[in-house]
Order: sequence, then C-alpha cells, then structure tokens
Amino acid sequence: MKKEKKFFPCPYFLLAVLCFSCSLSDKKGESVVSAEANDWAMTGFQRVEGVGAVISPDAEQKFFCPVRKAVVRWESDDTFNPAAVTYNGRVALLYRAEDHSGGGIGTRTSRLGLAFSDDGIHFDKQSEPCFYPDMDSQYDAEWPGGCEDPRVVQTEDGLYVMTYTQWNRRVPRLAVATTRDFKTWEKHGLAFGKAYDGRFSELFSKSASIVTRLDAGRLVATKVNGKYLMYWGEQFVNLAVSDNLVDWEPLLDEKGEFLKLIVPREGYFDSSLTECGPPALLTDKGILLMYNGRNATDNKRCEKYTPGAYCAGQVLFSATEPTKVLARLDEPFFIPEADFEKSGQYPMGTVFIEGLVYHREKWFLYYGCADSRVGVAVLDARKKTIDKVLVPSTFNASNGIALPYRLATPEPLAFGKEKGKYPLVIFLHGAGERGTDNSSQLVHGGQMWLNPQLREEYPSFVLIPQCPWEAFWAYEKWPVSFLPENMPYAPDMPPAYQALKELIDSCIAMPQVDVLRIYLVGLSMGAMCTYDLCCRFPNLFAAAVPVCGTVNPARIAQSEGIEKIAFSLYHGDADETVPVEGSRRAFRALQDKGASVRLREFPGCGHGSWNPAFTEPDFFSWLYQQRRR
Repeated sequence: MKKEKKFFPCPYFLLAVLCFSCSLSDKKGESVVSAEANDWAMTGFQRVEGVGAVISPDAEQKFFCPVRKAVVRWESDDTFNPAAVTYNGRVALLYRAEDHSGGGIGTRTSRLGLAFSDDGIHFDKQSEPCFYPDMDSQYDAEWPGGCEDPRVVQTEDGLYVMTYTQWNRRVPRLAVATTRDFKTWEKHGLAFGKAYDGRFSELFSKSASIVTRLDAGRLVATKVNGKYLMYWGEQFVNLAVSDNLVDWEPLLDEKGEFLKLIVPREGYFDSSLTECGPPALLTDKGILLMYNGRNATDNKRCEKYTPGAYCAGQVLFSATEPTKVLARLDEPFFIPEADFEKSGQYPMGTVFIEGLVYHREKWFLYYGCADSRVGVAVLDARKKTIDKVLVPSTFNASNGIALPYRLATPEPLAFGKEKGKYPLVIFLHGAGERGTDNSSQLVHGGQMWLNPQLREEYPSFVLIPQCPWEAFWAYEKWPVSFLPENMPYAPDMPPAYQALKELIDSCIAMPQVDVLRIYLVGLSMGAMCTYDLCCRFPNLFAAAVPVCGTVNPARIAQSEGIEKIAFSLYHGDADETVPVEGSRRAFRALQDKGASVRLREFPGCGHGSWNPAFTEPDFFSWLYQQRRR
C-alpha cells in the first residue's frame, strides 16, 4: 500500500474520489438519455448528397521512406481515421494511410497524409505524408507499425497539438506531437511517459480527446478547473490532466486504478468498446464527448446493429466535475449506412469518428469508413435554432395532400399585446423552393423571423408552408406568360391550393390568433398566390405584400371587398422573369377599387427584389400596424 500512495498526487486523487461515484452504471436502462429526449447532444449530422468518400487510397502516391531507404506507395491500400482542424481559413485533414507492406489490419505501416479544403467537402491531397516513422527518437515506438489515428487541437497562439497512436507491433501507445504549419513537427513521445515515474510507459493506450471550446470559429484547447483535460481509452473511457498539453497524468481511483467513467453496456450499440472520438467540446450544458461504440459479436450484442459494427455515441460530463456523467445516449447518433462504410477492411460496418471542425457556420464530422476510406457528415449549426423557432410539421388535408410547413409561435402565448391575441403572418415562397424537404421554403426571407429583435418587437404567429414540386400554388399549371393580361382570370383551385387554404383556416382558428390582423407576404409564385387569396377571400386579410408578383387586373376589378385590404407592392424594374408591369397594373387596379396601396420599385433590380424589399426601413412596421377594415 505504501508503494501505491505515490501514484496519486493529492489534487487529482481528491477530484477522482469526489466524482467517481457519480459515473453512469453500465447496466442496461440506468441513467441514460435517448437522442429524442435531450437538448445537449449534437444530433442531425447528414451525409452530403452526391458525395461519397472524401479521401480514398491512391496507389500512385509515392514517398521515399527514411526507414526502409526505399520509395514506397504510402497510401496504396487504405486511407481512414482522420483528424481535422481549421488552418488559415481552410479545413486541414490528417488521415491514416496504409501501404502494402503487410497482409491486413495491423500488419502494414501507417503514415499520416494531409489534405486541405475550402468547403470542408472537396479536398486536395498532398503528394507525400506529413508525419511518419523516421530514424529519430521515436523509431522504437513507431516502427514498423507506424503512426495511427490522429486527433488535433489548436491553442490560442496557433500551435497545433496532435495526439496519435504509436504502433511498433508490440504495444500501441498514445503519443504527442506539435506543429505550427503541418510541415515541421516536434515529436514529444509518449503522452503518459513521465506520469507516476513512468508507471504507464509500457501500457496499452489509445484514442485521446482533448477538451476544447469554440472560440471565434476555432476549437481551442481549454482548461477546466485550472488543467487541460483529455478523455482517452478504448475498453473504457478514462481522464487525464496536463499543464502543457504534452505531458499527461491519468486520474486514478482510490485503489490506484484507472477511472472507468463510461464502459461498454450489454445489449447496447457500444456493448464491446467505448473508444474516444474527436476532441471533446465544452458547452453551456457540460463537456460533450463523442465516442465510437463497437457492438459485441456474442450474446452481449445489440440485436439492432450488425455484430462488430462501429457506431457513434455521445456522453455529457459535468464541466465543474469532469468525471461526473450527466447523460448518455441510448442510441447511436451516427451509424454505418452507405456502401463505402460497409465494404473494405472492416465489412461489418464502421463510422469511426475522429475529426470535428466548425467551418462556415456548420459542423463537419470526419470519420473512417470500414478502415478503408474517409467520410464526412455535416450539421448546420443553425438547424436547432431554426427548428426551435420555426417548428417543422406536416398538414394532412382532407383531399389527401400532405403539406409540409413551419410555424413560429410567439412567446409567451398567454400575454398577447391585445387580450392575448397575436397577428398571423402567412409567408408564401417562390417556385424554386417547392418540394417536400420542409426547409427550402426558408431560403429567401423565411429565416427573417429567427431574428430575436423582430420577434420581440412584433410577436406573431408565422406560417411558412411548402408547395409540392409538381404544383404551382394558386394555379393548376404555369400561366402562358407572366404579363398581367395573360394571367388566369377565373382559375380553379388546384389540390395543393385547397390544402393550403385548409391549413390557413386551421391557423386562423387558433384561439390566440387575432382575426383582424391576418397578413400575407408572397414572393414571385407566392406573390401570385397572395393576389389570388385576396381576390377569393378578401374578408380574411388585413394586409398583403406581393413581392415581384403579377395578377390579371380584371380579377382585382371584379373582387368585392378587396379594397378593405392594405397592399404594399415591391418589384425590380429590371425583372426579366416577372415583368414589373404586373405590379404596376395591380397598383392601378387597386387604386381604382379604393384600396390603400403603395408601390416601391427598385431601379436596376432583377427578379430578386425581395432582398431590397426586406431591408426597407418600414417593411415590418407598416405590415404589423395594419388591421382589417
């Protein structure tokens, strides 16, 4: 016992004892949180449509190996398990590349390739590896297996710190290297080499996730409780601390053993392994760790997933007590689905996550595919905010049409400015945003209502439906032309339009909606529908804002009651898609009816007149002051 006491310095030991008892049980059903029931996890990563693997092997890439003293095809067989970081405004991707020196997994030599991308998806590979075994101080640790599975973080002053696995085909061990330009590297050796008088220098150790924070678009290594933190491990997740990001000390329990913060769970996707993924992220909820869970191949496995498959999970640790688990997903947030994720060295299926960057307001998650390729999945950082404010749903109309829509609700509902009642804005998109994805209709203007200042100043319901691709809102088919005189005079209501009217009626019927303040805003095709709705149902609406729209003026002339609606028309005078004459003729027809109407033309502006329209100083103030006459 006396010998063991020197292995846990007092501050680390107290932290471990304080927090260890709070870790999650590995028993099925205890203290776990599902992906559907949480607001802390980063879920919703999507593969990029039409893009398969972003990095693949290339047998033509050659490199003079300083150990073999010969030219080798250094990435001829497989490229996988990537790290990622932002560098000079681009994404820098480091990936494990295997040559053809052995027969299979673990028997070849691995080196680290380097590629750069502007968009995070399409990469330009460097012709030679940027990091590899050499005749240097790390030769005995790195040869002949090589350098594997990197993770990279950056510091505030621009130093890049890489953890990776040294594989000498005897014991795999965590090591650290640093660089500022990805060309010149300093190898620091074993991450745990100095800890506890070298006790762990020969210990199996893999997969390190240093804790970072998002700072001005960069994931920067950050201290927690005065120390840098690193979650690490494969059979179970441990924790280590450091003052300098190079020399690390694992935390131990009261018996001098590693902490087992999370472990494999029988009957779950992670029933065999829990291996750390990309750098952990400090959030307002705690420390988020993404990890790789391997399904068992025996009776402990989860029946939902292929035996032996690697899926990705998430766990949340306390930011004040970093060994304390707050929540853990029951189900993986990312699983092998694509063909290239289930064919290669590891055909059971692998999405082995290692790289995470924030780039162009999106999260990019990079992963190894079946130990053979590199893939990417993307999460729009704004998606959760958009879905929270503009809640997606589907309206099933009586005619069988399923109409996707978004609905924003004022907060709090109970305290409307006028007896608990709020306006309803109906926003109708243009022809290019049709479909069923329930998001394209937000492209031009729909996201205006995400603005907290706008929602606070003008609390209202906002309905944003999406027109089916084959439909045209108010008309059965495209008009012969968009000249006013060629627009339909007495069109029938097509099925999608009938569904739209039912949806609008259902929203107007909500008890918190002020029926005297129903507003229409439409763009192009949506503006044509705005005119049609006003002509058909003039007693419903208080105001209408057709932007680059058109209508047969004879329809306005024969509509009884349309003069009670206030109109604000916007159009570019250089519009070659929907000629400005459509708005000019509508303006005169509405004037003739005695309606309150105004027209704003934008000189030299083409069809996208919604852009200057939405920035007009009185666009919203005019709209929200209107009441049905």
